[in-house]
Amino acid sequence: MFEKARWIRDIGPMDEEPARMFRNDIVLKDDVKSAEMFVLGLGYGIYYVNGIEVTDDVLTTQITAYDKKALYNRYDITDKLKKGGNGIGAVIGNGWYNQQIVTPWHFECASWRYVPTLVMQIEVEYKNGECETFVTDTSWKVCMEGPWLYNNVRSGEMYDARREIDGWNLFGFECDDKWKMVMPAKAPGGRLGENIYPNVKIIRTLEPTGVNKISKNRTVYDFGENLSGWGIIKIRGNSGTKIRIIYAERLNDDGSVDQKSINAHLTDAKLKNEDVYILKGEGEEVFHPVFNFHGFRYICIETEGKQERLECLAQLIHTDIKSVGSFECSDEMLNKIHLTTRRSTLTNFVSIPMDCPHREQNGWTGDAYYSAQQAIMNFDMAKAYEKWLGDVRDGQRNNGQIAAIAPSPTFFGYTACGGAVWDAALFMIPYQVYEYTGDMTLIAQNIDAMEKNIRFLETLTDNYIMGEGIGDWTVPEGIDLPWPHYVALTAFWYMDIVTVAKCCDLTGRDSTYYRALAKNTRDSFRKKFVKTDCIGMGEQIDYAVAIYCGLLNPDEEKSAADKLAQLVIDRGYHIGGGTSCIKAIFTALSKYNYDDVLYKMVTNPTYPSYAYWILNGATTLCESWRMGSSLNHHMYSEVDHWFYRYLGGIQLSPDGLVIEPHFIGLKHLKAMHKEIEVEYDEKTIRIKSPIDFTLVLCGKEYHCHKGRHTFELNGHKEEQATLNL
Repeated sequence: MFEKARWIRDIGPMDEEPARMFRNDIVLKDDVKSAEMFVLGLGYGIYYVNGIEVTDDVLTTQITAYDKKALYNRYDITDKLKKGGNGIGAVIGNGWYNQQIVTPWHFECASWRYVPTLVMQIEVEYKNGECETFVTDTSWKVCMEGPWLYNNVRSGEMYDARREIDGWNLFGFECDDKWKMVMPAKAPGGRLGENIYPNVKIIRTLEPTGVNKISKNRTVYDFGENLSGWGIIKIRGNSGTKIRIIYAERLNDDGSVDQKSINAHLTDAKLKNEDVYILKGEGEEVFHPVFNFHGFRYICIETEGKQERLECLAQLIHTDIKSVGSFECSDEMLNKIHLTTRRSTLTNFVSIPMDCPHREQNGWTGDAYYSAQQAIMNFDMAKAYEKWLGDVRDGQRNNGQIAAIAPSPTFFGYTACGGAVWDAALFMIPYQVYEYTGDMTLIAQNIDAMEKNIRFLETLTDNYIMGEGIGDWTVPEGIDLPWPHYVALTAFWYMDIVTVAKCCDLTGRDSTYYRALAKNTRDSFRKKFVKTDCIGMGEQIDYAVAIYCGLLNPDEEKSAADKLAQLVIDRGYHIGGGTSCIKAIFTALSKYNYDDVLYKMVTNPTYPSYAYWILNGATTLCESWRMGSSLNHHMYSEVDHWFYRYLGGIQLSPDGLVIEPHFIGLKHLKAMHKEIEVEYDEKTIRIKSPIDFTLVLCGKEYHCHKGRHTFELNGHKEEQATLNL
């Protein structure tokens, strides 16, 4: 692709802030049978044929390490072309390709950074059977004096409607001295491939749930939920009136927006989580940014100048991942936690699984791993994960190390060594997709990288004990865990090795080395950390990861679960750990029927707990139990996996489907994953399955054929089991 096309750019330096407008005319000699546009704009592009946008995708270029891989888009433009003259246009913003502001992650120093560029190829098949190709070349023209004055994906966008150029993307437009001949540009340097992955779209438009006029020229709009996207304004006013759209996820005591947390890393930015629109002054005008996005619940509109009417809405954007799961029950607190988990997952997936949609927007591997199982139960994640795991592989060094964020622009992702817990994303996500779907594609694509990474991680061990990396993150106040936390790091290291061995077996590779390594690691872990009266330091995380990662013998697990449950009870039914503890504790306790303890822990109204977040206004999961820093992280979402796997009982594995609900006294529960449905109340459990399955109730197993089945219960204690086919 693009063999005859030229990469083109303007003549300005990288630090130029406006978006670039490109145009050219093409003439078709016959009626069109079919036509496709292949295009890649770096950073973000908007593309037009005869003044009409070619797609409803937004932020059209997938985020990648562009000097390793860049993904072009294919669009069907058959209905937009006509015989004769046609105008072709594109607007290219900086996106992630040309990050200009200084951040702790050094995207401004990215190895791929370059001026915004464009390459395009249009393939036309005429009704007479002939074909013709049109490409970007040095006959194109570019303008940097359009309405987009400034754009930065982490910062904001400034748009001056007075500078709009009517008809610039139509055939026959006469260019003036604002338009220059393009220059040839260098290609990004990586592999070029077609984007076959889900794109970012505008999912829905929200009206404000509350409006508060703070002062004469400042109004705050509350949209009722934390989201990723932007504000969209509809306004009438005088030419030159300036509108500032300021984003926040929390308010000050006086009702004004509080941006301290989300602006923490924007010290030298021209705009700080805000967009600016300057009116043209001709009737109703509509604006939203197109080259950046924000994380917010609140928007403050500040006006400078006269305006007659202003309407502010919000648009939710994220990668268009389809829902495949649902959960609801008689406890509204659990329903709210489920909703916040889904919302956190979606609003943090904008081309990559980000940690948050505002402060950082980084693809942390640990965050992605922690939330993967619930994400797979809730959404069709396979293609989205396929794309991002490719980014992880693109950043893998020759020694096998992967970066803790992907894509990683420079050394940061490597010096912030994730170790065995963060690197688990490379092993566990492919295997979990296989577990839940039977699809081995991700295992096959990533097995080489897994084996290389295991050899790297092994260099971080001493006598098989993992000694470097992030063990647990954002633990509650008052819990003093060592850094590094050897128990958690080594437990997840063991799980990584076991998973690679399984993947080798599945792909026909020799797993002997990894099985021996796993045995030695398990033996060393047990010798160092498993004592008669204690595991590790005796904290919740020590017991939880030892059970979860399979480092205890069967006769030890029950005793460890008993102690773990007691630790939760002794803390007043409060969680006593951070991300790794949360990932492990639900399985560790549910495995031994301590769901009642988990239920009280989750719904505990006081700090630290999920219910504490909800009762204090959270609509997405938070980064810390005290609700400091970000209010929209997805790394604590294992709770939602518990809803599906244990409360709903939907347990998918390569061995088949087992349905084993764990009853905690709910009057009603309904869980669905794809075509699997489990619904129960105090008297009946109803199951629909497209495949044969095993139902486990009160220790008894029932082997059932696909279809619909009903079992009669007595207060969740089995009285009789009758299949009603």
